[in-house]
Amino acid sequence: MPHAAFFRFVGFFATADNSSAGNYGMLDQVQAIQWVRDNIRQFNGDPEQITLFGPGSGGASAGLLALSPLTRRFVKRVIATSGSAVADWATLKDYKLIRNNSIVAGYFYGCRTYHTHKLMECLKSRSYTDVSLTVVKPAVGWLPWGPVPDFATRPRELQFMPDLPEHLLDRGNVFFPPGFAYLTGITRDEGASMLLEDDDMIVNGFNVDKAFFAKKVEEFVKIYNATLNPDAFKQAINFMYSPYTDLNNDTLIRQGIVNVSITGIFINA
Repeated sequence: MPHAAFFRFVGFFATADNSSAGNYGMLDQVQAIQWVRDNIRQFNGDPEQITLFGPGSGGASAGLLALSPLTRRFVKRVIATSGSAVADWATLKDYKLIRNNSIVAGYFYGCRTYHTHKLMECLKSRSYTDVSLTVVKPAVGWLPWGPVPDFATRPRELQFMPDLPEHLLDRGNVFFPPGFAYLTGITRDEGASMLLEDDDMIVNGFNVDKAFFAKKVEEFVKIYNATLNPDAFKQAINFMYSPYTDLNNDTLIRQGIVNVSITGIFINA
């Protein structure tokens, strides 16, 4: 399992109840901020001038930390590139989806139960090696992991996300420290980073052709579970991302794959 996927699983495993309240990865970051506040003066830093920076999911994390009641009074500035706390993919909102993700993941570790307490007890009996080497990959779709609302699963003083970020902002319940600043933006060819980790791309020396493009479109359709009309979905992707100015130009075809990957990043990364 890639390190990033392993971190998302362990850091954001949630059951939509107090069996596993989730947000453990975010609570680790809360502790990191607290460490900075406690120790930064030893490095000639100012604990009242903490700036958070992150790209993609890191940008979303930085925004969430600026909104969370556990840390927002400590965060003076945020630099969030290619991600924000209010992005559709930044948090999981559907409690049924959150619970189902955990149940499905449990199957891969031999923990086949619908009872979340029993699921957690079973997972705790697994070794680090079992968890880190097991690839959790469903036949259709994918298992999203991320921060979740924990107002119903933790005491108030321990809640990282007492409400969804957009609700906190809409209701004006967030009071940022004086002088708070937020900088954000995106970069061109975001999807290229995903291709650098793609095994098929690496094997092919990052050379592509129309057949390879078609294969990636098939994978895209499978990941996003376009079961109602997969052919129409594939036709739409081909229409949007094929290089019609030169259908046999491998460089343009590869750029099309990069652009498809960008779509994946902003839908579900």
